[in-house]
Amino acid sequence: MSAIYYGAELGWHPLAVGAVVAAGQGPMYVLLYLGGDRWILRWKRLARMVERTRTRHAAHLERNYMAVTAMAAMLGVPPVIAMCAMAAAFDVRLTRLLPVVVAGRVLRFTALASGGTFTS
Repeated sequence: MSAIYYGAELGWHPLAVGAVVAAGQGPMYVLLYLGGDRWILRWKRLARMVERTRTRHAAHLERNYMAVTAMAAMLGVPPVIAMCAMAAAFDVRLTRLLPVVVAGRVLRFTALASGGTFTS
């Protein structure tokens, strides 16, 4: 919702909003990737999110993890947090995961920020 606020109410350029918000989330995705297995054990909500994602998208995850991750980053389905937390278990390198996630989040938040400006 902050992307909509900064884009619509404060008049920030939508791409700037998207880049700033995505850059702010980037370190969290790195931490989830590096410690996903430990975080899943400690954080029950994350564990449920990961299990639901594995169950619902099992066939797609096995075939094309990065395509599902790109969709998650842009649309939020499946949750991008779950995708980052379990990426290492699917042998996805961080150097491959992070650019896709950040680019998808930039697109998502840019769209949200610009959506508010069209209705003002």
